Amino acid sequence: MRIPGLRGLRELFPWLVRRPIYAVTRAVDLLVVGKRKYARREGYDAAGYWRDRLGGHGLSLRGPGREGRSEAENLADYQEAREQFRRFCGDERIPLKEAAVLDIGCGTGAYAAVCRAEGARSYVGVDITDVLFSRLRQEFPTFEFRRQDATADQLTGTFDVVLMIDVVEHIVNERQLGVAMHNVQRCLAPSGAFVLALPSPGQWPTRLFYVRRWREGDTTRLFAGYAIGPSRPFRQGSILALRKPGAPE
Repeated sequence: MRIPGLRGLRELFPWLVRRPIYAVTRAVDLLVVGKRKYARREGYDAAGYWRDRLGGHGLSLRGPGREGRSEAENLADYQEAREQFRRFCGDERIPLKEAAVLDIGCGTGAYAAVCRAEGARSYVGVDITDVLFSRLRQEFPTFEFRRQDATADQLTGTFDVVLMIDVVEHIVNERQLGVAMHNVQRCLAPSGAFVLALPSPGQWPTRLFYVRRWREGDTTRLFAGYAIGPSRPFRQGSILALRKPGAPE
C-alpha cells in the first residue's frame, strides 16, 4: 500500500488539521488495527467490518459516511447527495414512482427514504449485515430488507431500478466485482436502469483493505451492449445510469 504525503492525508482525513489527536488515533485504528482485524488475502472480512461499523454507530450517518465528521456534517453531506440523486433521476428520466427498486448496500436506509418519498411501488434493500434491519423495518414497514452479499450470493427478483451507491468502492477485487455486476444484470428488468455511483479515482488512496477506487471503465466494460448515460458529478465522485439493450432512453 502506498503511503500518502501530507496533502494526500489531508484530502483523505479532513479532520487531520482540525482534530490532530483524533486524527492520529483514527489513522492507527484504520491503517494498523483495522487492517490486522479485517484484512484477508483476497480482500477483507466485509461482513464483520460493516457489522461492527454500522452496529457501533446505529442509524447515525457516521456509520456509512465519514467517521471523522460530525453527525451534522454527515447529515448535510447526505442531504446534498440525496438531492443530487433526485435531480439525476429526473434528468436521466428514471422514474422512481411506481418502480420496483433494488438497493444494493442499503446501509442506514438513506436512499430507502428517497424511494418512499418518490412513491416507489416496492423496495428491497440488500446489505451484507442485518445489524440495522430491525430498526429499518420499523421505519419502513412496507419495505423488504435482505441480508445478502452481492459479491457472493445470488440475488433474486426483477426490478425497474437497481441502485449501487457508496458501495462499489468497497468491493476490492475483480472476481467479486464481476459477481456483483452479474447480479445487477440478472435482476434488472428489460426496461430497467442501473444507477451506479463511483468515487473520484483521483482521491487518495487507490486502495486500502476495505477500499478500492475503481475507474468508470472498470465497471462499464462488464455491461457490453448496455446504453451508458453521461457521467455526472455526485458527492466526491460521479454517478451514471446503464440501461439494458432495447430499454427506452
